[in-house]
Amino acid sequence: ASAAGSLFLRRVQAIQNEFTLTEANAAAVADICRRLDGIPLALELAAARARALSPQQIAQRLDQRFRLLTGGSRDLLPHQQTLRALIDWSYDLLGDVDRALLRRLAAFSGGWTLEAAESVGAGDGVEDWDVMDSLLSLVDKSLIVADGEGGDSGSGGGVGSMRYRMLETIRQYAREKLDESGEAEATAERHAQFFRRVAAEATGLDALDADGANLRAALDWHIANRQLDGAAAMAVSLKEFWWKRGRVGEGRSVLAQLLERGGELRNETRASLLGAAGWLAHLQADYAVANDCQLGSLDLCRAFGDAAGEADALNNLALSALAQGRTDEAAALFEESLAVAERLGDDAKRAARLSNLGMLAAEGGCYDEARARLSEARALYERLSDRAGAAACLCNLADLALRRAEWPEAEALSRESLHLFRDLNDAPGIAFSLSNLAEAALNTGDHAAVEARTREALTLCAAAGIRFLLPGLADLRARAFAAAGDADRSAEARAAADRLRETLNAPGAGPAAPRGSLEGSGGTRFATLTPEQVVAELLSP
Repeated sequence: ASAAGSLFLRRVQAIQNEFTLTEANAAAVADICRRLDGIPLALELAAARARALSPQQIAQRLDQRFRLLTGGSRDLLPHQQTLRALIDWSYDLLGDVDRALLRRLAAFSGGWTLEAAESVGAGDGVEDWDVMDSLLSLVDKSLIVADGEGGDSGSGGGVGSMRYRMLETIRQYAREKLDESGEAEATAERHAQFFRRVAAEATGLDALDADGANLRAALDWHIANRQLDGAAAMAVSLKEFWWKRGRVGEGRSVLAQLLERGGELRNETRASLLGAAGWLAHLQADYAVANDCQLGSLDLCRAFGDAAGEADALNNLALSALAQGRTDEAAALFEESLAVAERLGDDAKRAARLSNLGMLAAEGGCYDEARARLSEARALYERLSDRAGAAACLCNLADLALRRAEWPEAEALSRESLHLFRDLNDAPGIAFSLSNLAEAALNTGDHAAVEARTREALTLCAAAGIRFLLPGLADLRARAFAAAGDADRSAEARAAADRLRETLNAPGAGPAAPRGSLEGSGGTRFATLTPEQVVAELLSP
């Protein structure tokens, strides 16, 4: 339906009359159009390769697009007969400053702001004050795309900053020119140092959203160049970004790379990395790793007197203990963490510990104590103007209302927390709130709402790598299907919950349900699946 797809199809059919778009080749055609940025000349040249190559083969070779896309119509002007020649012609018309800036801008992944271009593009013949005029010149020549104003834009640009990007074809060309120029390493270093500052100075997660690829490239540069303290500082700064933006797997990968180089890190740095790695492991229900990491962080923090780090490690150890059903241990650790937070006078940590202790009291049926703890935590969060903390506390208050069978209050609190979490783009928080809303709907007989809310939460958790909520969501679906009289789907969801607990080593795994009760309902399909595959099976029609 796109102009690019239509053009490509017409040009291929001019060569092969019998060619049609099918389910087998449509994805490859779409990939060709996307990766060639819809550039008509590039699409014409790609279509010309259809004399000898299938769309799938053309798509596979686009990483070497300047070799692939040669030749073309004899009616084209000489400088238009290959894609490289076309871009060479445009590049040769540029002045020295514009050429240098275009090359250096190829270091960015996914775009940049003016401030980022000035930091990375200036130097070695390009003055700071030249960058803006040169950037605008490149936009005028259609070698750079200006994307317009947005909200917090990342790249250190602040609210409302214009973002710029290259079409991927131009970026690949400019990258080659950068490599040929001998400037690639110096440019990569400036890029890495700039985004290290962005990670450290960002005032909120929105300021990082647009630059995920740039941040990862900067981390990779620090690691590859053995600047491990810089990489570690970036990684710790990005922990919340990875967690709340559903990039848990990426975060764990980076932290694992750094912790493998443990002997090269200062103890203070290693303690912070272990704490971050333990928290992300907890989110994926990898409790053995989470415990090991938090214990290591706790020992190091106590050794060099980092009370704030000690409080965090104690709190996270408590959360893992609670997730595995060790409530007495969790209570002692939460209380110890609260005492450290009070000694520090840190109201944010104090509010978090009070909220967790409130949930623990609710688990034990001490509802009055739970409400008192949670209300105190909520007041602290409101005084601190901490919207994320307030949203989490509302979620816990909703859970308490569910335990007390106060369905309207649970629904209202869950909706309020969901609104805040959606506004904050907080993936785990959204999933928590949806789970509470599904529980409320189940107890008021709205089975369609349970289906919709658990489906959204499961899909979000699977995409974001947040595994520890999965068994409970599967249980909710099983109960809803049973209440609606759908025994087969209820058995299937129960089997999924059991398999998820077994796979994740979550609490309450217990023995699997008898095989005979699941035969014919698909329950045995879960025997060898990953958590993500179990979710896909669970949500299949």
